[in-house]
Amino acid sequence: MQAVSIPASVRLSTFYSNPLNIIRRMDAAGVSGFVLFNRLFEPDIDLEKEELCSPFNLSHDTDYRLPLRYAGLLEGTVRASICCSSGFLEGEQVARALLAGADVVQVVTALFKSGVSHIQTMRRDLDAWMGEKDYASASDCRGKLSKRHLNDPFAYTRGQYAALLMNPREGLEQYPVP
Repeated sequence: MQAVSIPASVRLSTFYSNPLNIIRRMDAAGVSGFVLFNRLFEPDIDLEKEELCSPFNLSHDTDYRLPLRYAGLLEGTVRASICCSSGFLEGEQVARALLAGADVVQVVTALFKSGVSHIQTMRRDLDAWMGEKDYASASDCRGKLSKRHLNDPFAYTRGQYAALLMNPREGLEQYPVP
């Protein structure tokens, strides 16, 4: 019997009780990459027709924050590649994912809404940002703002919540409400 070795990536949902634990266990088992996070089918009910319906479930422009958080927590702690998915609609969001530690960003909603040519716009915006910051390549900025590279013990955790509990006024100044 012969074995074939192929890279395998795992698309994760947001519904694990401890995503970091399962990711680290799968990384130890040899998974090549993780996609953070798969958008699940979310049915709805049409009240007029009293029927189950299946609305198209596109990302929103702030959905990138959860995968960004986990990329920032995982960068440098797993061997596998980190792919951020959900809510990456503009080049600036891709820059954020790179800074957090993502190796790649998956773009779907942006293509549905703006067409395949939007990839060129996103790439142009990312290149412009990298040029302004004097980054020659994505690897130059990848992980720069991951938890591993920050001195803040609350980075990517519940820092704003702890700050609000300890001193609400200062917490609101540090973490303003939009």
